[in-house]
Formats: sequence, structure tokens, C-alpha cells
Amino acid sequence: MRFFKIIAVIVVLLIGAYAASMYYFVDESKDFRIEKEINYPVEKVFNQFNNLQNFTRWNNFFTSSKSIDIDYYTPYEGKGSSISYADPKNDTDGEMFLRYENPNKTLRYQLFEDKNESPTLVDVKFKAIAPEKTQITWIVHTPKLSVLRRVENFWTEDRFAENIDKSMATLNNVLGNKVEKDNQMAAIKYDSLMVENEEEKLLLGINVSTSNKKRCAL
Repeated sequence: MRFFKIIAVIVVLLIGAYAASMYYFVDESKDFRIEKEINYPVEKVFNQFNNLQNFTRWNNFFTSSKSIDIDYYTPYEGKGSSISYADPKNDTDGEMFLRYENPNKTLRYQLFEDKNESPTLVDVKFKAIAPEKTQITWIVHTPKLSVLRRVENFWTEDRFAENIDKSMATLNNVLGNKVEKDNQMAAIKYDSLMVENEEEKLLLGINVSTSNKKRCAL
């Protein structure tokens, strides 16, 4: 019995020492900045960030899991758009909101993870440093953590940076494919709309100014 009391005292002392060290030496939240460059014009890059359906197709946070389920909410693009996600296999869920938008310059995301009432704030800034090159800067402010959870701040920045590295590689491929398709479409010359009956033949042309828009559904 005495042995168990000694063990209990040691455990309490260790927890107390851990809590004290976290309280005095580790910040309750963390701020950091990450910068990257990508060889595509800012207007093409920005659309991959402010359209959340585009965003979730290349961002490693969402693409790394095959079991994640994502719901999109109107307006789907720009300020006020949002998503919710759930990943039963990894036991995680959350919501993300696009709170602010300055076209081709700045976005602000708000991410609530695993029922945490305090969000992670992510400001993303875009700067055209050449006609075909864009600088992207992430400014991240993590939520306040309790004393016992502050140890998570030791690896938060590294985990975020790793996610960005993987995401940028995928985004580069996505934009490469998109630009190639756009160039192919631009090389096609369309005739003006023409419907003409000629000896039992129906000729149909396409007007280049006509565009089809696919409506998103939940």
C-alpha cells in the first residue's frame, strides 16, 4: 500500500512539474509565417484558394485521407463560403469559413477543429512578383490551448509547413493541367451560332461567347 502511495506522489509531482513548465515556458497560442512561390499568374492561383471546391481538391489536409467526407455551403466561392468535414477513420471533424476576401490579394480562413470553440486563423496573402509567378504567404494564429495541451505547439508549425509543401506540389500539377487545357481551348476557333437546313442535313455551329456553367449541389 505504501508503494502505491509513493508512486501516486511521484505521478502528481511529475504532472505538476510538466504543468508548471508548460505554463511558464510555452505560449498558449502560436503565430508563424510561411512563404512559397509558384510559377503561375496570381489570378489563376487566387481562384484555387477562394473557391473551396477547388481548395479541397489539392490541399493535403483534405486529400491525404480517403475516408474524409466534405459538405459545401453556398455561396461556394468568396467571402461567406464554408465547408464542414468529418473523417470517421481518423476520428476528426471540423468546419472552415472564408471570412474575408480582397480579390487577388488577401484571404482569411477560420478553421474550427474537433469541436474546439477557438478557431485557427489563417491569413493568406498573394503577390504577383512576375507575370507568371506568384508569392503566397500564410500567416497562422493558432487557438489558445490549456496548460496540459500546450505541448502540441512544439510541432504545430512543422506539421503545417509539411502540409503546405505537399499541397503546393499538388497545386502545381493542378494548375499545370488547367493551363494546358485552357491553351488547348483557346487554340480552337469556333464559328458563330448557325443552324441551317440543307438538303436534309442539319449544320450546328457553336458561338465562342456562349459558356456553360455547372451548378454546384450539396
